[in-house]
Amino acid sequence: MLLSLPAVKQRQAGVPEMNLRNWGYDAFGEDSWQVTPTTTVNIGLRYEYTSPLYDLRNTNTNLIFQGGVPEVFIGGEQGYPKGLMYSNKHNLAPRIGIAKNLPGPELCFTLPMDLLHPGG
Repeated sequence: MLLSLPAVKQRQAGVPEMNLRNWGYDAFGEDSWQVTPTTTVNIGLRYEYTSPLYDLRNTNTNLIFQGGVPEVFIGGEQGYPKGLMYSNKHNLAPRIGIAKNLPGPELCFTLPMDLLHPGG
């Protein structure tokens, strides 16, 4: 970097035209319980799934290293996933919240907590 030499080299072969697709879905369920006249507890569960991007014509390729030797694989062929990576189908996100009405002119204290998954 100090000598202004390139740090990354990339080479592309073929036509850089891709027809990328993916899909996803999610669901959320929640319930509330009024524990006391001034305290409410909320519990929820969210599920998200987003498929990896894939090309309609299976033109995505990547390298894998087996025994230190790089090998090219094509997404969707020879048992490899279409999107060059396996999907994560375990994205459950629990959520809980507590709300407490405080004495005074419409004051409310809330404490939300949740577990989020990065990216999808």
